[in-house]
Amino acid sequence: EQIMKSAILISGGAGYIGSATVAYLISRHQPVVIVDNFSTGHRDAIHPQAIFYQGDIQDESLIDLICQRHHIESVIHFAASALVGESMIHPDLYYVNNVAATACFTRSLIRNQVRRLVFSSTAATYGIPTSMPIVEEEPQHPINPYGRSKLMIEQILDDYDQAYGFRSIRLRYFNACGAYENWGEDHR
Repeated sequence: EQIMKSAILISGGAGYIGSATVAYLISRHQPVVIVDNFSTGHRDAIHPQAIFYQGDIQDESLIDLICQRHHIESVIHFAASALVGESMIHPDLYYVNNVAATACFTRSLIRNQVRRLVFSSTAATYGIPTSMPIVEEEPQHPINPYGRSKLMIEQILDDYDQAYGFRSIRLRYFNACGAYENWGEDHR
C-alpha cells in the first residue's frame, strides 16, 4: 500500500459534500485519505486516487493508524447524521453519531498531533435568526437536535483549542446543492 506524507484526512469522504471536496483536492494534487463507514455515503463516490479506509470515526485505533501511516496534519470533518426531520424523531442518533463520535475522533487526532480541523457545521445552529441576511455573529439558538448537536461540537472545539491548541474552522452553510461531474446528492 502506498504511504503518503502530509495527506489531508476527509471523514465522510464517500458522502455528498465530502466526495466533492475530495475530488476538488485531488484536482489540486493534494494527497487525500478518506475514512467512511458508508452509513450514508456510497462506495462509487470514493475517488480512485484517494486512499480509502472503511471504518467509523469512533474507532480510535483506526484513526491512530491512519494518522501515523499517512502523516495527517489536517482534517476536514464531514462524517455526521444530517437530516433535521430525522433528528427530531431520533435525537439519540444525532447525539451519538455527531457529538460522541466527534469527541472520540478528535481525541485520537489530538493524541496524534493533528492540530487543524475544518468542521462541517450548519446554519441550523442559529435557529430562528433575528435579522436577514444571517451574519456569522448572529446568536446561536438551535431549535432541533441536529442544530444542537452541531453547536455542541463547536463548543467542544472551542474547549479543545484552549486546552490543546487544536485549531478549527466551522462551515455553517445552509442547504448544499448541486453536483460534481456525475455525482450528486443521493439519500438511498
